[in-house]
Parts: sequence; structure tokens; C-alpha cells
Amino acid sequence: MNTNTNTNTNTLAHGILDKHRKRSIARGPRSRSVLAAAALAIAAGLSLASCAPQAGARGTEAEKIELHDVWAKAALQADGMTGIFAEAVNASDSLVTVTGVESEVAGVAELHEIVIDDRGASVMREKQDGFEIPANGTRTFAPGGDHLMLMQLERDLKPGESVAFTLRFADGSSSDHVAIVKEYAGANENYGDHDPDGDHDHGHDGDHDHGGEDH
Repeated sequence: MNTNTNTNTNTLAHGILDKHRKRSIARGPRSRSVLAAAALAIAAGLSLASCAPQAGARGTEAEKIELHDVWAKAALQADGMTGIFAEAVNASDSLVTVTGVESEVAGVAELHEIVIDDRGASVMREKQDGFEIPANGTRTFAPGGDHLMLMQLERDLKPGESVAFTLRFADGSSSDHVAIVKEYAGANENYGDHDPDGDHDHGHDGDHDHGGEDH
């Protein structure tokens, strides 16, 4: 707690006592004791209030986000890539933006989204401007939708193992998380022109498109 706060609290307590001192003398010892106790109680209450965090006052963007049901799809190193999925919850009153992801098990890690191309097909590509998580809202990272993409795998990811990863946020903060590896038969990816070693076939707009992916 701040030293200035302590000083101000003590001054206020003494002021309460001084204000009622003459009146309490006339009323006797018992009255003086009651007033003294009341002044100390007020001072203690003010002291505790100054130490308590303000409602809704959370620091960095990383501190405002919680991940639930975090898991990664089992994959062999030879597969070259996999996805991490979770439910991201923002309990704060301000927008939070996830700008990146990193993991020691991957040489390259990116934020990926689904878009519809000119042919009406679902296409996966890097979400270069990040994922926004609305105030008092959630964002779902799921197979076939937005997800955290791990490429250039350093090892096999077997069911039951854990994968550590870090999320980066727009304000420069970061948070560390762990995903449990699970078998998931529903993700039979077709990466099209995407190289599992991390090379991309860039379109004219520079996006990293991966036709027909289902993570």
C-alpha cells in the first residue's frame, strides 16, 4: 500500500478524534472510549479500501483472457502440421486482440481463419491482423474454423501428451498455456498448395491460402 495513503488515513483518524475531543470530555470516559473506537474503525476501513483493487481494473490484455477446453490434434512429425483449439473468454469491459502464437514444438505457428473464395469454397489462411475477442465475450477456436496453426513440427504429438504454447497480444503482453493432445478423426486435411514444411503459395494479396483444409 502507498505510504501517502497511510499518512492521509492517519491524519483523517486524528482529525476525527480532535473534532470530538471537547465534546467527549464533557460526556465522560465511556463516551471518549466509544469515539476513539469509532475513529479507529473508520481509519481501518479507509485503509482497507485503498488496498483493494478497483472493480474491473485488470492490467494487460493477456490478463483479461482465459482459455477453456484447450487441446491439440494428434499428429506425426511427418504430417508437418496440426491445430490447437480452445474457447477464449474475455471477462473484461474492453476489446482484446490476439496477434500471434508460438510453440517450441513448431518451427512456425500462425493464427488461421476460414474464408470463402471466389469459387464458393472454404479456404484456410493466416489471420494477419489477429483475432479480436469482444468485451465480455468469447471466441471459439475449433476444427473447421478459427484455430492456432502449428507447422514444421519438431516431434510427434501423441494423445495424452501436452503442448506448451504462448499467445501474443496487441498491447505487447503474452500468456502461456498448455494444450492436451487428443486423437481427432474428423480432421483429414487437404492443404492444397500448402507445404507442410512451412512454405506458402502466396496469392496476389499476399494471403496464405490453404484450400479445403479442415483442422
